[in-house]
Amino acid sequence: MNYDIKFIDDTPQVTLHKGYRLTKRFKLSKTTIAPIRKLLVDGDGNSKMRKNGKDHFIKSYGLNLAPHNFSGVMNTCENATPQCIAACLDDSGMRSVFESIHVGKVAKTILLAKHQSWFIDQLKRELATLVKNQIDDIAIRLNIFSDIAWEEFEFMQDYPSIQFYDYTKNSKRIGDLLPNYFTTFSRSGSNERKCLYHLSKGKNVAVVFANATGKGMRTIELPTTYKGFQVVDGDKTDLRYLDPKGVVVGLRLKTHSIVDYQKVIKTNFTVSV
Repeated sequence: MNYDIKFIDDTPQVTLHKGYRLTKRFKLSKTTIAPIRKLLVDGDGNSKMRKNGKDHFIKSYGLNLAPHNFSGVMNTCENATPQCIAACLDDSGMRSVFESIHVGKVAKTILLAKHQSWFIDQLKRELATLVKNQIDDIAIRLNIFSDIAWEEFEFMQDYPSIQFYDYTKNSKRIGDLLPNYFTTFSRSGSNERKCLYHLSKGKNVAVVFANATGKGMRTIELPTTYKGFQVVDGDKTDLRYLDPKGVVVGLRLKTHSIVDYQKVIKTNFTVSV
């Protein structure tokens, strides 16, 4: 086993040993101890979530876990496909440059897998603190890089003043799962029929668009419709529960490099524009 867990005054210290596989890009260069004092991160630290407060005056928080089975202890994205794994945002931006960014995500994922009761209790404590100090509306995305069915843990309904939201590739958990938990279905490249079915039923589907070159990847122009359904710009805000119903949420492909961009568009994960 290439990790250890020790609790000191109810604070878990997760030791990841040198060589631990953090992502498809990084193996840990030295043994590192990660004390996990908080699970939720401020959305202002996420390039997309910080837009929530700018335009909508909503304070956002998120939970960063290691995607798919990168943690080595659990699969947090059971419906992941080879296409979406290749295009995962976990390998974009600063996350593609610094291995240290991934240590906390992996440590939290290990705690969820090995000390689930502590993890859920800690999450509840943090949610209760947010409600106690609440001034603005609060939105929380628990699956930033994961796809876990959090509604099965039965805690979100205890915090009705908080709006939870996520993306999912699980076609059985789309839309208003709870009065305060909304999910948007994601096109994976191999679930086109399911996407069109759910759109026809008034559900929302996120679709990633890309151009042939990758130049200006963050500013490419999205189509106005896809397969006859309206496309809304999903990069303007991360607040998917505010979208109209029955629409395509258009997202632009973002990768570490033009080379990676070209690799992804050779799969059917993206739609060409």
